[in-house]
Parts: sequence; C-alpha cells; structure tokens
Amino acid sequence: MIRSLRFSLSFALLLALAGCSTGLRLAYQNLDRLALWTLDDYVSLDKAQKAAFRREFSALQAWHRSTELPLYAADLRSLASAFEQDPAPREALERAMSQVEAHGERLWQQAQPATVSLLASLRNEQIDEFSQRTRKQIDKEEAKRAEETPAERRKHWLKEQRENLERWTGRLNDHQKQLLEAGWERRVPSLLSPEQRKAQRLATFEEFVTVLATRHEPGLIDRLTANGDEREQERSARDSARDRSLLIELLQACDASQRQHVRERLLELADDFDALARPAQSAQSARTAKPAAASIP
Repeated sequence: MIRSLRFSLSFALLLALAGCSTGLRLAYQNLDRLALWTLDDYVSLDKAQKAAFRREFSALQAWHRSTELPLYAADLRSLASAFEQDPAPREALERAMSQVEAHGERLWQQAQPATVSLLASLRNEQIDEFSQRTRKQIDKEEAKRAEETPAERRKHWLKEQRENLERWTGRLNDHQKQLLEAGWERRVPSLLSPEQRKAQRLATFEEFVTVLATRHEPGLIDRLTANGDEREQERSARDSARDRSLLIELLQACDASQRQHVRERLLELADDFDALARPAQSAQSARTAKPAAASIP
C-alpha cells in the first residue's frame, strides 16, 4: 500500500526518469485518476474514501506543482551542463542522484498525513481484500520467474538495462556494453534464488499487514518506516550503492554524440516541468495580487 501511494504521488518524476517525455504533461495532469487506478488494483475504496483521497491528493499535487517541479527543472538543467564536459564530472552525477532522492523524501514527508488518514479509514474487510490481492499478485509474478535459468536472468537484466540507458544516450558503445557485463558479474554473488526472493517478499508483506493492524494507534509512520528485516535493509543499501556506481560509470563513458543526446533529453524534460509548474505559479501570483488591487481607491 505505501509503495503504491509513493509510486502514484511521484509518477511524473518516474516517467521523466524512464524517458517518457511525450506523455509527461498529460500524465501529470491526470495523476489523481492514475493514483486511484493503482490503488484499485489492491483495495476497493468506497465513495467517501475516494472523495477524501481526491481532496488530499489535490492539495498534495498543488504543493508539488508549485514547490517541487521548479526544482526538478533547475536540477535537470544543472545536470545537462555537466554533460558539456568529457567525461561528465562524477561529483555532478552523484549530486544529481542525491537530489532525486531528496525530492522523493520531501514528497514522502509531505504525503504522510494523508497516508495515515487513508490507512486509518480502511475497514477490516478492506485489509483482508488488500492482503488477498497482494499475495495473489506476488504468487503470479514469482511464478513467471520461478523457472528462469541464470543465463535467462542475465539476458533479461542486460536487455532491460540497455534499453533504459539507450532512451537517454542512444545506442551504447562497446565500452558501455563491457561495463554492463561487468555490472552483472558484480550482482551475481548477491542474487537470491527464486525461492528466496518469494519468501522474502512474502515475509516483508506479512510484517506490513501486521503493522496495518495498528493503523488506529499513534506512530503509524514510524512503524511503517521500520518495517523490514535489518539485514535486508543493509543488503538493499549495498545493492543501491553498487547500482549507482555502475550508472555513473556508464554515463561517464558517453562519447560526444551520446553526451549531446543526454543534454537534449534533460533540457526537454526541464521544459516540460517548467510548463507544468507555470499554471500553479500564475495562479499563486494572481492570488497574491488580489489584496493589493482591492486596496486601490
């Protein structure tokens, strides 16, 4: 549930990171519908809950639009300038990744009151529905991957990483392909077997459901944040650091044509975020101007 909410609220940023500039503005303007569709995959909200969700979501998006989107645009333009150098400075790339994480954390902090309110409104039968649907979804996803051989996992990962990167850089060069191969080899020692992965997902989910049973008690956010095995959190942190390092290596290996491609994509996205933020900024300016106009004799 928390994962779904956080995904929905940051949908525009994720679209940007995936390179989907064409539909970014339209998707952002319909985020409330997209968020409800995402939630509907897990739990059926009643009319009062949907109305409350739309109200809270509208307020959150207004804050996000006026406060965060201009920051996204500025960060993207700063990052674009880093690709004028060969290679793009590691410090600039690390700073950009930290900025993305900071944006996500601010969004989560802002969304917490609405999240607590929604979770507290859920009835026991809705929690049961959520539990059943999520377990079924985990079973379905893991069944598809259960028979995957190590060679197939490697092929799938390399293909996915290559396609994601090429949305930004264009066709990878030979050095970048070698870096991806080496990146896979670094992943192998920490890979979970299909059985281990499914057991871990189910265990984490069961802990989450246990926390949901306390949704009417104070301190829910703290319990949700602490949800998860400490060793798994440490492993996840190590994996994230490893993946960030690989991404930096791949971006620093860009040739001149690729750097130009990246700059164009980043500036295009910055323009999209500016355009999305502009209506909110204009409305804010109009509201600020009204009292002054009214005071004129």
